[in-house]
Amino acid sequence: MILLRDYKGLKFPDEYIVRFFFKESLHSHPGKVLELGCANGNNLQLFYQHGFAVTGVDLSEERVSQARHNFSALSGNGLDPAGFTFVHEDMLSYLERDENTYDVVLLPSSLYYLDESGIDRVLRKVRRNMKPGTRFFLRMRTPEDYRCGKGVQLSPRSWRLTIAETGERDCTVTCYRKEEFEVILSSLWKPVRTCWCKCRFDNPQNGVLVTNDDFIVWGEV
Repeated sequence: MILLRDYKGLKFPDEYIVRFFFKESLHSHPGKVLELGCANGNNLQLFYQHGFAVTGVDLSEERVSQARHNFSALSGNGLDPAGFTFVHEDMLSYLERDENTYDVVLLPSSLYYLDESGIDRVLRKVRRNMKPGTRFFLRMRTPEDYRCGKGVQLSPRSWRLTIAETGERDCTVTCYRKEEFEVILSSLWKPVRTCWCKCRFDNPQNGVLVTNDDFIVWGEV
């Protein structure tokens, strides 16, 4: 058993991923799950420990290495040692060649780091990996988020950040209002049901009180 002190990277799943997981009764229906922007696999550990075959994709080689380490340690507890795959690759490139379909698709902390055109392409491409009944989880920044507008504007809703306090200098951030994103999702995915949550909290970073303001949507296509 791997101890928390030996776990590399983030220790716990996103709290809303946990809510989604149990409110959708996914613990009772294991299958295949894909996370785009998986970091060290902190969200996917919940799925893996409940019998899911997990696939994680991330642009950071270090984070993917951490995920492989963590899951290799977890697999010694009666879990399938072949039940996880972590890929170091840009998610758009990965989706170009991925022909699998999944029971669950997660984008909890990656979609808002793309510009508007990138978000559109990811949503269109990953839809091919979703079958009737696939559950999904998305998280998006809103215009009330601290980061919004703090950088070079790339498009009406996207900026290249010039601030240092959040550790995201030169990253892209895109912010949508719920009503705007709801139209996009309805058009591209045509979900049969959705649940929308507002998430706002203060996040101290490098001596600055940063306000995170997101909306979360989960549901089924």
